[in-house]
Amino acid sequence: MKSLIFYGILICLGIYSCTTNQGNNEDNIHFKLTKEITASDSIEIEKVYNIFNPVYIVSSNDSIWIVVGDETSEMVYLLDRSGKYEAKGIRLGKGPNEVLEINSIHHVAGRTVVYDARKGELSGVFRADSSLFLVPLASRLRLQDDAFMLPDGKVLSMPVMGGYSYALLDKDGNVIDSLDYYPPKPDGVTEQAHSLACTGTAALMSKHGRFARTLAYDGAIDFFSLDKSLLKHISRQEEFGMDYSVIDAGQPVPTFSETTRMGYWSLTASDDVFYALFSDEPALEGSDCYREIHAFTSEGALLCKYLPNHELSSIAVRPDNSTLYGIGISDNESVVLYVYDLSDND
Repeated sequence: MKSLIFYGILICLGIYSCTTNQGNNEDNIHFKLTKEITASDSIEIEKVYNIFNPVYIVSSNDSIWIVVGDETSEMVYLLDRSGKYEAKGIRLGKGPNEVLEINSIHHVAGRTVVYDARKGELSGVFRADSSLFLVPLASRLRLQDDAFMLPDGKVLSMPVMGGYSYALLDKDGNVIDSLDYYPPKPDGVTEQAHSLACTGTAALMSKHGRFARTLAYDGAIDFFSLDKSLLKHISRQEEFGMDYSVIDAGQPVPTFSETTRMGYWSLTASDDVFYALFSDEPALEGSDCYREIHAFTSEGALLCKYLPNHELSSIAVRPDNSTLYGIGISDNESVVLYVYDLSDND
């Protein structure tokens, strides 16, 4: 379910011969606290709501938003906090309330926003009765890996190519500050190929002026600050470093190597804790299902390793840390929304 901008291309290219560049395989993170968690509820969203291929999920205090990856008539579903269906909408296309694709969804300061990289647009998602509609918020953001709007109207963007890896933009798209930070690259890889490999998922903790990001091919999470409109890398928690191969497709292109591990995925944030799925299984053998959830403070300090009783492909958390939602597959191969009550695990 890692639907990154270049992800499909890289998988296809990965069937050809390539040069292996193995990263550092020494595990470095050691959580002092590990908790097993059991789902308090489960909803078969595939059977009940026809949600077949969820790729992203975010949560607010009272809602759950799910983006599906198929070219279906509706791409975004809204459920209440218990998992009951409320609304759906947003289609593929070039017209109003349509997107060319959805590359990310974030819920920041009471507003849910989707990013369409091909159209280069950030749009708020709003509800009218049982339907969802879009309100454009920012444009001229084409082919970023991710972008989302901050509470003050500024935009945090993450370019795939171009002189820096993070940029803070004003409402007119002017660069206020930028940051040229990339995790260490495997030996022998060019800077251009490495920038193509640095795509992933990000989460914002707006109350603390912090955000975090994890990348494809990487077994780490990087933590950043947004203090006084300045971008700064503050810490990195690494199980293992970036590990991928490069092939020649007219230009150097990253793809999986035989030693690439799944690493971190589906990064999400409450008001004060970052959570992410983790697996150290080989990426070429993995099922995109994860057995661990790692939790970190706003500064990136270790908090807890959670072991859910179901394999999960994506997660979201309520702002108050009371409930964690996970998407998984049931024993009868149906897509399920699992509900974990974290307050019972304090």
